[in-house]
Amino acid sequence: MTFAFFYRASLGGPDERREQKFATLVGESFLNVTHKYFTHTRTLGGMSTGTVVGVPLGLIIAEHLDWHATLWFITALGLIAMIGIVIWFPSFPVSAPPSLRQRVAMMTNGRVAAIVVR
Repeated sequence: MTFAFFYRASLGGPDERREQKFATLVGESFLNVTHKYFTHTRTLGGMSTGTVVGVPLGLIIAEHLDWHATLWFITALGLIAMIGIVIWFPSFPVSAPPSLRQRVAMMTNGRVAAIVVR
């Protein structure tokens, strides 16, 4: 969970592609390889639906009540989602992170170095 907060903070701003990649990686860790594309379609579909439904709904709430009400509604949805994740999100074993020596050794790979420098 802490990793997700630091990952989000490191993005420097909203970028749907990065968020989609992160969500897809998390989803793939729960499924086997045969369901990999299902994870991609589910993630993209959920983010698209959230945008298509969320923007007009937020405008309707702001029009009838106030823009503050829209933000409180988003906050309430976030709290409900957080409670749902805490209750129903399965726990799974996490592998140990690579040591500093292993991380530095990865930089000797030309392809990895090209991506990091880019």
